[in-house]
Amino acid sequence: TTESVPEAGIESSIFDLGSRIDGHFADGVPYDSYRVVSGDTIYGIRTRNGVSEAEFLRRNPSLDIRRPIIIGEEVKIPLPLPE
Repeated sequence: TTESVPEAGIESSIFDLGSRIDGHFADGVPYDSYRVVSGDTIYGIRTRNGVSEAEFLRRNPSLDIRRPIIIGEEVKIPLPLPE
């Protein structure tokens, strides 16, 4: 089933909750790091992971929706909080 986490801008069913957690944001939300590969877009990365545009950009302040992301750039994908 899909569980929405509106305050975090993510849906928990999208994630493999057994995936590696690379760290936590200051507010305690866990994240997984992802290295951008050829063909990636901000839209593609965030929708593939069930993250809203606002949340993804808030968690990755160096990104700008008006410019392409760079191959090899690392982004942080917020994960749902464990239940």
